[in-house]
Amino acid sequence: MEQGTKTVGEGSKTIGETVTAINQIVEAAADVATMVQEIAAAAKQQSVSVEEVTASVEDLSAISEQSSSRHPGNISSCSGTNCFYGPAC
Repeated sequence: MEQGTKTVGEGSKTIGETVTAINQIVEAAADVATMVQEIAAAAKQQSVSVEEVTASVEDLSAISEQSSSRHPGNISSCSGTNCFYGPAC
């Protein structure tokens, strides 16, 4: 009888430890899910930023192309907003 009581006590302790471990696993899984959502949101924002930078570079390229076609060979004479050919350079 005493052995049976001891075995039941050990089993109850093991069950308690198992429940604690499972709860920790569930909490860790929830933390990982939150991190995955944060990473996904950051990746989306980064993608939007890359698209904005790409559009800006394309705009700059178009402006540069227009400027060079208006004044071929004289782009080096431009400095800032003032240009040898006037402010529209």
